[in-house]
Amino acid sequence: MKGIAVIISNKYPFPPDDGKKTVLAGFLAYLIDRFGRDNVLYVVIGRRNNAAQGEVICRNVWIDPPTLSAQAWNVFRCISRLDRKSMQEALTYSSKVERKLKDLLSSVQPQLIILDTLRIGQFFWSWRPLGSRLVLYMDDLFSLRFRRMTEVTKTTSEVRFDPSGTFSSTLPAIARAVIKIGVVHKYLFKLESARTEAREHECTALFDQCLLINPNEAKTLLDNCPGKPIAAVTPVLFNEPCGIRRMFDGSPMFLLFGSLRHPVYRASVMRFLAHDVDGVLQSIPNARICMVGDGADDEIRSLCARFDGRVEALGFVDRLDEIFSTACALLVPLLAAGGLKLKVLTALYYGLPIISTDSGVDGIPLIDGTHFLRESATERFSIHMRRLMDVKYNLEISRNASAIFNEVYSKTRIYRDYDNLMDIECDAGIDATH
Repeated sequence: MKGIAVIISNKYPFPPDDGKKTVLAGFLAYLIDRFGRDNVLYVVIGRRNNAAQGEVICRNVWIDPPTLSAQAWNVFRCISRLDRKSMQEALTYSSKVERKLKDLLSSVQPQLIILDTLRIGQFFWSWRPLGSRLVLYMDDLFSLRFRRMTEVTKTTSEVRFDPSGTFSSTLPAIARAVIKIGVVHKYLFKLESARTEAREHECTALFDQCLLINPNEAKTLLDNCPGKPIAAVTPVLFNEPCGIRRMFDGSPMFLLFGSLRHPVYRASVMRFLAHDVDGVLQSIPNARICMVGDGADDEIRSLCARFDGRVEALGFVDRLDEIFSTACALLVPLLAAGGLKLKVLTALYYGLPIISTDSGVDGIPLIDGTHFLRESATERFSIHMRRLMDVKYNLEISRNASAIFNEVYSKTRIYRDYDNLMDIECDAGIDATH
C-alpha cells in the first residue's frame, strides 16, 4: 500500500488500559497492516509519559497540549457563550496546536487521516490537507449519553455526572470544586449537552466519513442528518481466536471490568457497591467480586473495605486470561451509557457469561438467555449470579457467547469493513489475516 496514514489523538494507545485506547490500538494495527509500519504516523496532542516509552510500533509525534491559561480562556468563552465549542473541545483547543498540525500534515501529505473524536476534529473545521481523506472517529454519540444521564439523575439524587467528562482531571482543583456546586453543575450539564449535539450534527458535513462505535447511535445520527457519510465501525480487540480454555469450577467469583476513570462507569459501580452488594453477599455468602481496571481511588477503596475482603479492587491487569477463564460471570451494572461496551466484547471473546443492564449491551447483537442474562434492576443481579454458579448452565451460556464473538467480531471480517470505510484498495497479496 503506497501513501501515508496518520492517526491524531489526545491519547497514546499503549498500554490499552481503557476502551478508547483499545479502539485506537486496533486502528493502528490495521493501518500498519495496510500501509506498512514506516508509512504510519501516530500524533499525540498531550504530554509524553513513561507509559508511552516502551511500545513504539510506528513513527510517533508528540505535540504539547494547550497551556492552562489557554484552557481557562477557552472555557470562559464556552461558558459565556462567546464560542460555540463544547467544553471538552474548549479544554483541548489552542491556535498553537492547530498551527503545528497544519505544518506537520503539509509536510507529510497523508493519504488518510483518522481523527479521534470532535476534540481533534475541531482543528479541521476551517481547513483540510490537500488530497487527504479525513475520517472522524466520533466514538460515542455524546449528546445521547447526556440525555440518558439526565434521565438517571431525575430518578436518583445520589448519582451525579461530571459535564467535563474524562477531562475533569486536567482542570485545576478550584475549577473542579466550582463545577460541583449545584446550580453551576446543572447549568454546565445543560450547556454541554446542547453544544455537543449541535457540533455532532454540524461535523457530518465536514468530513469524508464519520464513524460511531454503536450501530444504533450511527442510525440515530443518520436519521437526524440524512444523506451524510455516517457509519458504524466495529473495534478490533483481538488478533486471533481465543485459545484459552474455560475453567470455571462453580466458585462464586464475579468480575467488574473497566476503567473507573470513566465518569459514567464510575458512578454506576459506586452505586452498585453502595446499594446492591450487601444483598449479593446475603444471597451468596461466599461470593467474591473482583474489580479489574484502573482508576480506583480512596473513595472506591473505602466502599470496598466495607465488605471484609470479599470485594477487591485489583487495578489494571495486564493479562486477563486466568481471571476471565475462571470467573463465574461479568457484572455490568451500568445506569446509563453510550457507545459500545468493550468490556462486554472482551467477556464474549473469553466466553465469560455476562449479567448486564440494557445500557451495557446496547448495539451488540445479543439474545437474552442465550448469549447473556439481561437485568435492568441491579438489585436483582444476585438471582442471575446464583443461576450461573451451575457449571453446566454456565458452560452453555459461555459457548453461545464465544460463538457470537467469532461470528461478528473476528479480525478478518472487521478489516474488510475497514477497507470500505476508509476507502482503501489493498495491494494484491495483502490479507486481513496477516
